[in-house]
Amino acid sequence: MKQAVFFKSLLLLLLVTGFFVSTKSIRAANPIITIRNDGVVQKDGQAFYPFGFYHVSDVKNRYGAGMVEDVKKMGEAGFNILQLVITGPDAEKSTQEARAEAQKYGMTIIASYYKPSLDKWTQVFKDELTLIGWNVLDDFNVPYSNPRINPDQAKQEADVVRNSAKANGATQIIYGSGGGYPFKSGQSAKYLFGEYHEAMDIMGTQTYPIGNNDESFANAPLEENFAYLKYAREQAPANKAVFANLQAFAWGGERYPNPVETRNMTWAAVVTRLEGILAYSYWEESGDLSTKTELWTEWKKLRQDINGELVEAILNGEYTYQDTTPGVFGKPRLHVATFVHGDKAFIIVLNTNSQSDLETKNQIKLPSGFDMSTFKPLFANDDRYGQSLVVEKVGNDNYMSGVVAKSGVQVFTLEKSSNVVNATPSVTPSATPSTTPAPACRADFNQDGKVNLADYTILVSELLAGSANNNQKVSDLNDDGQVNIVDYTLFVVEFKNQCGQ
Repeated sequence: MKQAVFFKSLLLLLLVTGFFVSTKSIRAANPIITIRNDGVVQKDGQAFYPFGFYHVSDVKNRYGAGMVEDVKKMGEAGFNILQLVITGPDAEKSTQEARAEAQKYGMTIIASYYKPSLDKWTQVFKDELTLIGWNVLDDFNVPYSNPRINPDQAKQEADVVRNSAKANGATQIIYGSGGGYPFKSGQSAKYLFGEYHEAMDIMGTQTYPIGNNDESFANAPLEENFAYLKYAREQAPANKAVFANLQAFAWGGERYPNPVETRNMTWAAVVTRLEGILAYSYWEESGDLSTKTELWTEWKKLRQDINGELVEAILNGEYTYQDTTPGVFGKPRLHVATFVHGDKAFIIVLNTNSQSDLETKNQIKLPSGFDMSTFKPLFANDDRYGQSLVVEKVGNDNYMSGVVAKSGVQVFTLEKSSNVVNATPSVTPSATPSTTPAPACRADFNQDGKVNLADYTILVSELLAGSANNNQKVSDLNDDGQVNIVDYTLFVVEFKNQCGQ
């Protein structure tokens, strides 16, 4: 018996020793990015909601310390993605500190590059811990060139980058940005947004209506924004991620969107269930967004608002959209999205009419199976959001009733009855909760708050046992029913990142 225990201990020691040697020898690499069948982006096996900006300091060759400072501002505000031009003067060196700053805040980068030096950049950035993709296509279907390139040409351009990245061991995720433009006169019906889907893994859709209103939406820029986003999501296949390129700049001679418009346009991306937000632009010829104090403050607040449990529901919940004026085109109205996740529902009501308040009665149906006494505003203490809607029962169904202010956004929650019976919650939230909660450590198998040797021991025992079969094992990190090298790799990522420590 003692001899058997000795050999088991020796085997475990060898495995542990091998583990720590292997983690040191594993080279740095780009994060593993995959797209779920429903379009949700996954980073290193975990669902991920990108929220950030184009152009950090790279406009007008503003590199060096200025770029580092801007990345820091974005990181402190909780934004988790930026589009970075990496091919400025001495780019590898001049962006190195900025990339290190991005890594410090857990931010990710979509990189733009200089095409003649493509192989150099895919080689240099193959080990970049923040790099999740390459920005290959811009304005790919703009109507004024009708279009710039056709879908086959777009795919050829993307494949050049994809093949170079593959040859050099870098991420092969391709990003491109085009316009919704489904309604502008002169747009070729032959090459609409969705026709380009084979070129890209992530499709960005541009919507910049303030100061450049589409003639089909006279005096209704917020409805235009909503329609463009909804159109793009419907055009793209379900397994393609679509990011909202929302307006955060001013057209030449025009004004910036104001905070109310910015809030409405941002929540429209949630209501239309786009998979991320990459606003254009933090730094643009019209100026530095962080110097527009009121607007920058609103963007930072929005990042805090669209976070936590809500984002979990957006990523993993059951989604329902309600149009209060179905079949009507171009007319501002109330748009409603419901996300049900576990025992909680989030209901978002958006008024795209910037001229007047809108009333709803027996139009917005609430989900069944929830305790209506738990109906409450998500942002009860924030006067940026309205909370005028109430529950009204009609027959066996429950509806929202009341008035939504012009350009207004209202967000409510509901809980299932079983979730409110216990008067003493198992976890009492902090009086001042963090606006950017720490990500859960999936590899913390024993739930002690950190990923360490104890968790590795559990992984080894289940790895030796093999398939999870019908008895789910905690170390099956990618939920494929197997405990294998994939789970080992995901464990190493969290261990190296010192998750929870």
